[in-house]
Parts: sequence; structure tokens; C-alpha cells
Amino acid sequence: MMTKKEDNEEESRVDEDNGNEGNENEAGNETHIAIFSGKSIRKTWFAERWWFVIEDVILVLTDSSDAKQYIQKLKQRDEVLAKGGVQIVRTLLINTTGGKQHMNCADTEGIFRIIQSIPSIVSN
Repeated sequence: MMTKKEDNEEESRVDEDNGNEGNENEAGNETHIAIFSGKSIRKTWFAERWWFVIEDVILVLTDSSDAKQYIQKLKQRDEVLAKGGVQIVRTLLINTTGGKQHMNCADTEGIFRIIQSIPSIVSN
């Protein structure tokens, strides 16, 4: 397991390789960009762990053009996610191209729970 410093150093190398710079947010944490399948997922270090922008994860993993609507449908289909979303999701200040915005984020465990709720192509 990497320490925060090692992880940040690794992330800085990744950001430099991708030409992206981390942007410091209001809490003094930096917002970084993770690249998955050529698409960006914004993330920030908060409360001793990485938090990922849920909308970005949904857009990367699905063919949906409206991540917010897709998330609402997930909540309708998944009763546990609908009731337990408050424990999974945290609103954090994220640097965006339009400035700082409060966005719904989830830590690694929360993201895995959300991913479990996404219907697979095989099941459709």
C-alpha cells in the first residue's frame, strides 16, 4: 500500500505525463485527473483517501450522455443504493474548467458499490 506522499508523487508523474496539472481546491487538497480508457475521471484527496467524481465514472463506464439521469435510474433499480446513497456519496469542491464546483463524489469503496449497480451488457 502506498503512503499519501508516494501516491501523490505517483499521481504527479501521471499528471505530468498527461499534461494535466493538479489544481488546489478550497480545502487545500488538489484535484487530479485520472485517465481511464482515454476518458477523464476527476478525483481529489480528502479525509485520507481518494474521492472520484461519480458523474465522470458513469460517463466512462456507460454509453449514457446524461450521467445525472443515469444515476437517478440506478437508484430506482437498486433499493440499497437508493437508501444508502447518503453513506456513499459526499459533496466535495472540485476544480472544473468553469471554476470550482460542488460535485458528488465517492471513495473507492463507494465507486465499487455504484459500479455493481450498473447493468452489464451481458445481462441485457
